[in-house]
Amino acid sequence: MSDTRTKEADLAAAKARMELNYAVASHPSIAGNPIVIAALANAKASEAAFLAAVAEADAARGFRILSAYRHV
Repeated sequence: MSDTRTKEADLAAAKARMELNYAVASHPSIAGNPIVIAALANAKASEAAFLAAVAEADAARGFRILSAYRHV
């Protein structure tokens, strides 16, 4: 399996785990708990930061490769 397909599979698995956590936290029996609400907000912020870091790393990696090709 190529690196791109592996990365895409890993990201899909991470997103699926996060969606499961969101679904569990949204269950009516615990959704009103302030600790669960805070944990859910924290999880969503962490997910957004993680996905942004992955996108930034991909962009930086492509830039370095391109500049290396131009240098050579």
